[in-house]
Amino acid sequence: MKDLFLVLLLFLFSSTAVLKGQQDTLRLALDQVRRVLLTQLQVNGQDAYFLVDTGSGISLIDQQEAERLDFAFHPENGQGKIYGLGGTARFMVTSNIRVSYQGERLRGCRFYTTDLSLLQDFKLPKRYKISGILGADFFHRNHAILDFEQAQILLTRR
Repeated sequence: MKDLFLVLLLFLFSSTAVLKGQQDTLRLALDQVRRVLLTQLQVNGQDAYFLVDTGSGISLIDQQEAERLDFAFHPENGQGKIYGLGGTARFMVTSNIRVSYQGERLRGCRFYTTDLSLLQDFKLPKRYKISGILGADFFHRNHAILDFEQAQILLTRR
């Protein structure tokens, strides 16, 4: 009887850990459109598509999109240059950012704003207007896994 109780107790604890692990993972849909990986998020209550770019060290949002999405700009807190294959660009620190996916708020989202109008050169269907880039900083902060087979991004809440 004692052994049965111990087995049941272990089962309860292990199944609770599994359920807790499932609750701590958020699955974002990953779309591939003309060889471009995108995910749709809600930023300050409005839909926005982001290019998935793990090669970018930081997450960026287009200057015009930042205004549309009601970001606050803080030139006094941070401006600078970013360097990439296409050369250099100026950026500005932003705030007033509430990012969510299907009602689940994502924490640790930090964006810098710059002119990303070149992203429109991908010639995607109009419904996929790219608002910004999700860089490696976003994926690192959210302990993300890109699951290409299931076409999803797994974010682990810790």
